[in-house]
Amino acid sequence: MRFFLLCLLVISLILSACRQQPTNAPEAGLRIDLALETDPPQVGPTELRITLTRQGQPIEEARLEIRGDMAHAGMVPVLRSADADESGETRIPFEWTMGGLWFVEVIARLPDGSESRRIFEYEVAVP
Repeated sequence: MRFFLLCLLVISLILSACRQQPTNAPEAGLRIDLALETDPPQVGPTELRITLTRQGQPIEEARLEIRGDMAHAGMVPVLRSADADESGETRIPFEWTMGGLWFVEVIARLPDGSESRRIFEYEVAVP
């Protein structure tokens, strides 16, 4: 039994070390803002409102990749993608699948090949 628990501990440490750690890397002078339809967030469906700007001007023609992930290993991430509209704002359906600490990473890829990413942290409540 001890050996089993030790193996389980080692495996969980390895899996948690493999998880991508949150970082913010603003590039290309692009600003990424994220607002939630339901704030504070709680388990269930919601809508993410992502706004892209550069020097106060809206950015269009950007491809957005969104990854919602929890702080602990073993959870299946919530993945979404969309294109920014002419206002620089994008509304994306999203679902918080369980309560706890979440990281939402937004990657904006521009037609010229540049990209910017930002990670937002949320504590999701259980209703």
